[in-house]
Amino acid sequence: TLSVAHYNDALAAYVVTFTLNRAARFWKTSYDPLYRLYSPGKFLFFQLLQHHFERNVYLIDFLAGQEPYKFQWTEQLQLLTRPIFYRSPLRGQFAAWRLQVRMRFARIDRLRRLWVWVSHRLP
Repeated sequence: TLSVAHYNDALAAYVVTFTLNRAARFWKTSYDPLYRLYSPGKFLFFQLLQHHFERNVYLIDFLAGQEPYKFQWTEQLQLLTRPIFYRSPLRGQFAAWRLQVRMRFARIDRLRRLWVWVSHRLP
């Protein structure tokens, strides 16, 4: 999805987002430096967070990279891979299921905390 923010009919910022299985992934973002003082990127991110929250999206992912603007929205990093080895296949399947359940509840909790934090800081 391409989301844009305009200022006086000029493109001020855009975000390309992929949403699948209640997870939104922010792929490309940019803003026009001419409008930097107005923070069009922050405005657009806030609007997108609100949009996704209302649609029960449980994960907002800024994808790869550690650009400073990402840490204005979250303090946590997520590992992309996690090797786990078990001797017993049944024990391994149970451990993987347990990990998935734990991670899903953690994502929902983080998204709710992020929403509260954002809604208190932006008008």
